[in-house]
Amino acid sequence: MGLNTIYLICAIGGGTVLLLRLVMMIIGLDHGDTPDSGVDLDHDGSVDAPDGNIGMKLLSLQSIAGFFTMFGLVGLGLLQVKAAPIWSLLGALAAGLVTAWVTAMIFYQMRRLQSEGTMVIQDAIGQIGSVYLTIPEQGTGVVSVAVKGTLRSLDAMSEAGKRIPTGAMVRVTGVTAGKILVVVEQQPPENS
Repeated sequence: MGLNTIYLICAIGGGTVLLLRLVMMIIGLDHGDTPDSGVDLDHDGSVDAPDGNIGMKLLSLQSIAGFFTMFGLVGLGLLQVKAAPIWSLLGALAAGLVTAWVTAMIFYQMRRLQSEGTMVIQDAIGQIGSVYLTIPEQGTGVVSVAVKGTLRSLDAMSEAGKRIPTGAMVRVTGVTAGKILVVVEQQPPENS
């Protein structure tokens, strides 16, 4: 088997995998989530190390397919311009490694942009909000409060057991076991 054939097989194989992944992503078949385990297996085919190690991203399906595609294409191109076989092999390896590294960096940066979206209700303690639905003496109402920069409408009850009307400013003092905020009415600052 000649070097030309090896390069051609690598280019066709890697390119086919990349094209299939793209088509699957476009038609919506590329969304398989896996259950939580010690290792996070993302739908992008990569294996994440617990500390987000970039080196593990080099083993993703996209990185490996990109490596073989560029390895084959650059190797074929260098042979076409009559480069020596050793130079075509070195050029193909360099192009494949650079492609794998760039792909890993792209997915690493995309991963950093991802947000979990899970709210920890205890982060609301100490925040100031306003009553959205009146809080009765016995029972719950709804308050609007910013938690980690996001305005949330959450169930709340009065700490003192007194009615707090809609529009009143409140401060969150605690959270019950049922994840209901405990609030006290916040007096508006006096103008001097």
